[in-house]
Amino acid sequence: MEFSNEHQRRLAMLKAALPYVPPQNKKAMEIILQADNLLCLASEVASNDDDMTLRAAQADTSATPAVYEKLLLNIKDYCTPAESEIVRMLLNFLHADELFKNYRDFTKNHYAMQTEEYSENDNQNFMMEFLMSQLSPKQRTTFEQVTNIMNNKTNNKGEEQVYE
Repeated sequence: MEFSNEHQRRLAMLKAALPYVPPQNKKAMEIILQADNLLCLASEVASNDDDMTLRAAQADTSATPAVYEKLLLNIKDYCTPAESEIVRMLLNFLHADELFKNYRDFTKNHYAMQTEEYSENDNQNFMMEFLMSQLSPKQRTTFEQVTNIMNNKTNNKGEEQVYE
């Protein structure tokens, strides 16, 4: 293996020997290796500060609502109750925004909403279709089962059936 300098070669030897070091000396050796990593990083940042700042500003990872949601979920456990409530409210806003985006996309693709010739019943069917599309398959199945149970309690005339 080729190394650019003697220092890197010696550090590689220390890293290779780390699993075989006695437990009482292992922590000290790990600290030496981590300190060297920190020094290398500090010298790299000092020499390339402007370049690194520019790269950070042009990072490929875009800030999407999913990224914000993960961030908020990760910090929620460390918040005070008041901060946790704010995080919960922000999560609700993100979810509502996602729901509105889905609704907008759904209406663009739905033929009945694009034409002006739809009845009130078509509008209700459209809304039910949209809401059903937001459910997971398991939630959809549960909803359909509950709907069937509710519909079976009444007969065709709207009167309650008596089960014996």
